[in-house]
Amino acid sequence: MLKRRKILSLIVVIALFLSLFTNGFIVLVPFVEITQIAGANPGNITTWQDTNSSFTVEVLNATPTVNFVGLRLGSTSKLNTLIDVNTEYNLIVNVTSPSGWESVEYINITAWYDQGSESSTYNGTSGGNLNMFLQYDNSTETASYTMHWPDDEVTKGSWSIANNETRVNATTHNITFPFTPLYQVRHSSGDGDGWDTTANTYNDAESWNFNITVDMGDASTRAYYIGEYGIYQYVGIGTTGSPTCSGSPNSKATASAVNVQHRANGNFTLTTNVIGDLDGPGANTLANTTVGVAGGNLSETNFDGTNPLYIWGSSATYETHPVDNPTNTTALTYHCDIPYGTYPGTYTKTITYDIYIED
Repeated sequence: MLKRRKILSLIVVIALFLSLFTNGFIVLVPFVEITQIAGANPGNITTWQDTNSSFTVEVLNATPTVNFVGLRLGSTSKLNTLIDVNTEYNLIVNVTSPSGWESVEYINITAWYDQGSESSTYNGTSGGNLNMFLQYDNSTETASYTMHWPDDEVTKGSWSIANNETRVNATTHNITFPFTPLYQVRHSSGDGDGWDTTANTYNDAESWNFNITVDMGDASTRAYYIGEYGIYQYVGIGTTGSPTCSGSPNSKATASAVNVQHRANGNFTLTTNVIGDLDGPGANTLANTTVGVAGGNLSETNFDGTNPLYIWGSSATYETHPVDNPTNTTALTYHCDIPYGTYPGTYTKTITYDIYIED
């Protein structure tokens, strides 16, 4: 039947073409095949299922909570009070993570001397005696404790998960961070009005501020805790030997350099003095004004018989607090201008060093 219908359609088209030609016109007519196709009937469709789309929900980390922060020497709290240099303290942090402890990536602890301003920030003034950065790293879900700064002005104590981390439950841990500020870490006795013990605030200038940040990998879910503590003043002196020289009368005898190690956790002055004449053989003496020294900020100068010589600083000004290193060393060169007619023998006197710190 289908083949027969196609033949009839072709005959109609040919007839139309001949009719146009016989009337004196040539008309191009596109060939159109008129067909009728019978489709198959699929029958009844009573059900259909599509599984090409999906519904997605992203569950974000819940914001953690810093429940407690402590700074302790043994069982004694040291928050909002003074601590000593060269003594180990424990910073204790208790944190709850509602999304589970594995969601905690870092706990960052930054601390800095505030320079008298509560608007100061970590590393705003660089230097290992002015800044500290401790970190608890749980990004691999195997916790570790690192000191990122400073190099040697602060030391971190030994740390292990077994000894320094307590699992309270699946969402809450208690972590202890041991650290020791060394000799030249900046002293900070507070603003002089007594320590304000209000928690989670900066309210005492001339202190060490600290910030504890719990990082879940998303800035919108970080938790913070801030606080303060102070550090007592400290100065110290150590020497590596006694200068010795020899020479003939009417000559200058120069000793080999000796090192003076000094420590100060604030602005300071360092002086040297030979108090009284040098004691020699029998009743012979050698005036202390014949002795001089050079080193530090001091060019070669003889003692005046009474006053000290300033190696660092002066009678009117303090030397600036060293912002790096736990100690400083100064090489000093002593000499003696031996007078003509000095009786031969050995002359000796104690050298006195004094270091003072600015309040």
